[in-house]
Amino acid sequence: MLDLAAAMRARPDVIAYPMSESAAQMHALHAAITHWEAALDIAENSTEILPVCETALGVVDVRAIAAGSPRIRCALLGAEDLANDLCAERGTDAVELRPCAQTLCSGNPCGRD
Repeated sequence: MLDLAAAMRARPDVIAYPMSESAAQMHALHAAITHWEAALDIAENSTEILPVCETALGVVDVRAIAAGSPRIRCALLGAEDLANDLCAERGTDAVELRPCAQTLCSGNPCGRD
Protein backbone atom coordinates (compact mmCIF):
# COMPACT_ATOMS: atom_id res chain seq x y z
CA MET A 1 0.00 0.00 0.00
CA LEU A 2 3.03 2.29 -0.18
CA ASP A 3 2.13 3.10 -3.78
CA LEU A 4 -1.35 4.10 -2.65
CA ALA A 5 0.05 6.39 0.05
CA ALA A 6 2.15 8.18 -2.54
CA ALA A 7 -0.69 8.35 -5.07
CA MET A 8 -3.21 9.73 -2.59
CA ARG A 9 -0.95 12.68 -1.84
CA ALA A 10 -1.60 13.78 -5.45
CA ARG A 11 -5.36 13.76 -4.75
CA PRO A 12 -6.33 11.53 -7.71
CA ASP A 13 -9.87 11.28 -9.02
CA VAL A 14 -9.50 7.53 -9.52
CA ILE A 15 -7.23 4.67 -8.46
CA ALA A 16 -6.92 1.81 -10.96
CA TYR A 17 -6.51 -1.71 -9.56
CA PRO A 18 -4.86 -3.97 -12.15
CA MET A 19 -5.44 -7.72 -12.13
CA SER A 20 -8.66 -7.32 -10.12
CA GLU A 21 -10.03 -10.72 -9.16
CA SER A 22 -12.18 -10.38 -6.04
CA ALA A 23 -14.54 -8.25 -4.03
CA ALA A 24 -12.15 -8.66 -1.07
CA GLN A 25 -9.49 -6.74 -2.99
CA MET A 26 -11.98 -3.92 -3.58
CA HIS A 27 -13.03 -3.90 0.10
CA ALA A 28 -9.39 -3.60 1.17
CA LEU A 29 -8.66 -0.83 -1.33
CA HIS A 30 -11.83 1.01 -0.32
CA ALA A 31 -10.74 0.93 3.34
CA ALA A 32 -7.23 2.10 2.49
CA ILE A 33 -8.49 4.97 0.34
CA THR A 34 -10.92 5.97 3.09
CA HIS A 35 -7.99 6.10 5.53
CA TRP A 36 -5.92 8.29 3.22
CA GLU A 37 -8.81 10.61 2.37
CA ALA A 38 -9.26 11.29 6.09
CA ALA A 39 -5.53 11.61 6.77
CA LEU A 40 -4.99 14.02 3.88
CA ASP A 41 -8.21 16.02 4.33
CA ILE A 42 -9.63 14.85 0.99
CA ALA A 43 -13.42 14.84 0.64
CA GLU A 44 -14.83 11.52 1.81
CA ASN A 45 -15.62 9.04 -0.99
CA SER A 46 -14.32 11.43 -3.66
CA THR A 47 -11.72 8.96 -4.97
CA GLU A 48 -13.12 6.33 -7.33
CA ILE A 49 -11.83 2.80 -7.88
CA LEU A 50 -11.37 1.40 -11.39
CA PRO A 51 -10.97 -2.38 -11.33
CA VAL A 52 -9.08 -3.69 -14.35
CA CYS A 53 -10.18 -7.25 -15.12
CA GLU A 54 -7.19 -8.90 -16.76
CA THR A 55 -7.71 -12.55 -15.83
CA ALA A 56 -10.44 -15.09 -16.47
CA LEU A 57 -11.31 -15.03 -12.77
CA GLY A 58 -11.68 -11.25 -12.85
CA VAL A 59 -14.05 -11.42 -15.81
CA VAL A 60 -16.14 -14.22 -14.30
CA ASP A 61 -16.41 -12.40 -10.96
CA VAL A 62 -16.90 -8.89 -12.37
CA ARG A 63 -20.29 -8.47 -10.65
CA ALA A 64 -18.84 -9.30 -7.23
CA ILE A 65 -15.83 -7.09 -7.92
CA ALA A 66 -18.09 -4.19 -8.95
CA ALA A 67 -20.18 -4.65 -5.80
CA GLY A 68 -17.01 -4.58 -3.68
CA SER A 69 -17.10 -0.81 -3.19
CA PRO A 70 -19.51 2.06 -3.80
CA ARG A 71 -16.50 3.88 -5.27
CA ILE A 72 -16.70 1.65 -8.38
CA ARG A 73 -18.69 3.08 -11.29
CA CYS A 74 -17.22 0.99 -14.09
CA ALA A 75 -14.70 -1.75 -14.82
CA LEU A 76 -12.09 -2.10 -17.52
CA LEU A 77 -11.09 -5.15 -19.55
CA GLY A 78 -7.31 -5.63 -19.80
CA ALA A 79 -7.16 -7.40 -23.15
CA GLU A 80 -3.47 -8.25 -23.44
CA ASP A 81 -3.10 -9.83 -20.00
CA LEU A 82 -6.48 -11.53 -20.35
CA ALA A 83 -5.46 -13.11 -23.65
CA ASN A 84 -2.28 -14.32 -21.97
CA ASP A 85 -4.25 -15.74 -19.02
CA LEU A 86 -6.52 -17.58 -21.45
CA CYS A 87 -3.55 -18.81 -23.52
CA ALA A 88 -5.27 -17.16 -26.49
CA GLU A 89 -3.42 -15.85 -29.48
CA ARG A 90 -4.42 -12.23 -30.05
CA GLY A 91 -5.77 -11.34 -33.45
CA THR A 92 -6.10 -7.82 -34.79
CA ASP A 93 -9.89 -7.98 -34.44
CA ALA A 94 -9.74 -9.44 -30.88
CA VAL A 95 -12.53 -11.87 -31.74
CA GLU A 96 -11.10 -14.31 -29.20
CA LEU A 97 -11.96 -11.89 -26.38
CA ARG A 98 -15.50 -10.98 -27.44
CA PRO A 99 -17.19 -13.42 -25.01
CA CYS A 100 -15.19 -11.89 -22.16
CA ALA A 101 -16.05 -8.36 -23.24
CA GLN A 102 -19.73 -9.32 -23.49
CA THR A 103 -19.61 -10.79 -19.99
CA LEU A 104 -17.99 -7.65 -18.65
CA CYS A 105 -20.53 -5.38 -20.34
CA SER A 106 -23.76 -7.35 -20.09
CA GLY A 107 -26.45 -6.27 -17.72
CA ASN A 108 -24.66 -3.26 -16.21
CA PRO A 109 -22.45 -5.26 -13.79
CA CYS A 110 -21.55 -2.15 -11.83
CA GLY A 111 -25.22 -1.38 -11.25
CA ARG A 112 -24.72 2.29 -12.03
CA ASP A 113 -26.60 4.53 -14.44
